[in-house]
Amino acid sequence: PEGTCRALAEAGFVGFSPIRRSPPRMSKQVEDVMAAVDAVKALEFVNPDRIALIGFSRGALLSLMVANRRPEFMALVIMAVAPGRGHLEKEMADLSALTAPALLLVAENDVGSRSTQHNDTVALMQSLEGALKNAGRDARMIVYPPYPGDGHQLFSTVGSYWNDVVAFLKRRLI
Repeated sequence: PEGTCRALAEAGFVGFSPIRRSPPRMSKQVEDVMAAVDAVKALEFVNPDRIALIGFSRGALLSLMVANRRPEFMALVIMAVAPGRGHLEKEMADLSALTAPALLLVAENDVGSRSTQHNDTVALMQSLEGALKNAGRDARMIVYPPYPGDGHQLFSTVGSYWNDVVAFLKRRLI
């Protein structure tokens, strides 16, 4: 998260990355992200009308869940979303409250997590893109070439995909 915040600052944005608390109860984590958003919006050097959410894996799921509960976001970046033991499926069933345009990013060889019994993050992201579009939401997905080793790790550091994130945020926030 520190590298992402630093890269956001270098691109002219303010970045804030809360760390999930353990044990990972989803409802408490959603509350934590909402509280973090409120704290960031209260900072004097932040324009509270120009806020985006970015998340990777479970953080992507949390970002989607928060954006679907609060309409104030101008952009949403979802990187290799985790299924969250059924939470993603439930979220995709009703995306009517989501207003933020979404950029969906995944590596072609992202096979997901063995611990979640999900083995095709590309298909999961395609389902999310379809659900967003079916709900009349602005969504664009980019599938990157295979990432060496585990494709899910593409987004664990700032890398080749970052230019797409910055371009999307600049279009939506500036």
